[in-house]
Amino acid sequence: MALTGIEPTGRVADVENTPRATAWWRDLQARRMLVRSGIVLLILLYVCLWGASALFPINPTDFDVFFLPSAKLAAAGHPFEIYRIRYQDVYPNANGPLSSVPLALVAALAGRLGWLDDPTLRRVLAMAAFSVFALLLSREVLLACDRLLPRPLRGWRRLIVYVPVALSPELWHSMLLYGHVEQPLMLWLVLWAVRSLVEQRAWRAGVLLGLALLTRSAAVLYVLPLALLLARGMRWRQLGALLASCGGVVVAGLLPFWLADRADLLYSLVTFRAELPIGGGTAWRLAVGTPWQSFAENHDTLVILAGALLVCIALLALRRDLDVSSREVYALLAVSGLCFPLLIKTLWPYYFLDTYMLLAICWLSGAPGGRSIGPWLRWWSGLLALVMAVGLGQVAEAEVERWNSGLWDVQWSLAMAGLIAGLLVAIALWVWWRGGGGGRRQPAARRRRAEAVPALG
Repeated sequence: MALTGIEPTGRVADVENTPRATAWWRDLQARRMLVRSGIVLLILLYVCLWGASALFPINPTDFDVFFLPSAKLAAAGHPFEIYRIRYQDVYPNANGPLSSVPLALVAALAGRLGWLDDPTLRRVLAMAAFSVFALLLSREVLLACDRLLPRPLRGWRRLIVYVPVALSPELWHSMLLYGHVEQPLMLWLVLWAVRSLVEQRAWRAGVLLGLALLTRSAAVLYVLPLALLLARGMRWRQLGALLASCGGVVVAGLLPFWLADRADLLYSLVTFRAELPIGGGTAWRLAVGTPWQSFAENHDTLVILAGALLVCIALLALRRDLDVSSREVYALLAVSGLCFPLLIKTLWPYYFLDTYMLLAICWLSGAPGGRSIGPWLRWWSGLLALVMAVGLGQVAEAEVERWNSGLWDVQWSLAMAGLIAGLLVAIALWVWWRGGGGGRRQPAARRRRAEAVPALG
């Protein structure tokens, strides 16, 4: 018979079991500490990997000629005059000012370390610092998958989600080889905004989308379908909150630059684009030497917005059940975002990072449960969409390197336009098929969280 004693609270305690329970608790705490230490170590290794990658010799990128000079000017005490910067007296910093805030801190630290005038060392520091936003982007993808999968991921399965995101070829292509350190920051804010809308927090979603626009103006292609979704569902209060907070953040963010240096702000963010020639990579290459050339050079942005509006309206008309909480909302964003590389007058390889990340959510969140081989085979076939996004970036890179500039020949431009259009149509058809267009009807009131149908398959 076990010996027992009376605790001060009056409860009976098993004296024989107390050491065992204490040992179990200590073992649990030790395992948790080991896991946390492992996570911290992996984060440090990832940051160091980004820093080490910058040691390889590469040509000057947009980071060197636009972003860092703007950050140096801000760190020198002129934060609202960053748009004075010109590369070759013509090309400005044509992105929003938000990414200049962390980059100014990096520039200040590089100055303290004596690295600011060393292209390699300052790039090491910047890549290591901005890799944090790549990790935040990866975490947001994980949270989306947790919400959409039948059961949240546990243990090592959570780590697997980080692999195709944090180690994405397109992520490294954009940040390292082209210096667009602001792109993962913008994507992180957009995905966080989608999650906020799912949580019925339209004000916060609008603030995040406003910050995304202040990071990269292409974020408007993600604001558009989200606003259309709310309008179609007649969620006017949420739509008003979204647009008001988004617009307020953008106005508040740009107002100091407007007051300090209005001419350079307008040139960098608005009028400069009309002065760029047609470089190719899209069907606009056919307009060179024709009466359409002037239209393409001045109005390609309007065509992009009109194209995104049309494809979003068409998809929302076909999918009356599509909601912001649906997995297909990320495919809708991908279709809208693809209008940018499809219809812009000069195509650059890093434009496909957005598409890759949005399709990664569709694919990772669609892993089927059970052991049936058919759904798993269809799910793995969805990997082809990610491969195609990477492939488009690599084909574009090869053509840009072949010409050693942004100029494309007509044949390659048409081929690239066809490939991009093909991917856009394939994603749109998948969205339509998911709603029952493929001959199978799905319950109108289905639970998105319990959904386990393979993605893009």
